[in-house]
Amino acid sequence: MPIIRHADVPKFLRRAGYHAQRLMSGDEGSASTYVGLSHVQPGSGAPSHTHPVEETLVILRGQAHVWMGDQVYDLGPDTTVLVPAGVIHGFRSSGREALVILTFLPINEFRVHPVNDPRGAEFVPPPDAVLI
Repeated sequence: MPIIRHADVPKFLRRAGYHAQRLMSGDEGSASTYVGLSHVQPGSGAPSHTHPVEETLVILRGQAHVWMGDQVYDLGPDTTVLVPAGVIHGFRSSGREALVILTFLPINEFRVHPVNDPRGAEFVPPPDAVLI
């Protein structure tokens, strides 16, 4: 059973102001789970995109402006969001402190489909992404 100590996992830059860690994936031995931990500075975030599977987002700290389909939410800590497969979504860190968010996908790699949507910045795929 892999034990992952977050302090030992390298951080990578997804985009300006957005650092992430891949805590669990096929590379760590998982057959069916991807877990990421992100630290997102105010104003940065994830532009509009979809996944072929549902995604669970857990806001641990900070504030997030989240769009999902045609709905928009302003959310804070201790909030969990379930994004259905194929639904256009994204978020922006909207508070004064960094947004800390856990991401779960029921697949062992980060599969993502960029979407051209004016609500999000230009989509630049993260280094651990598999574009679909």
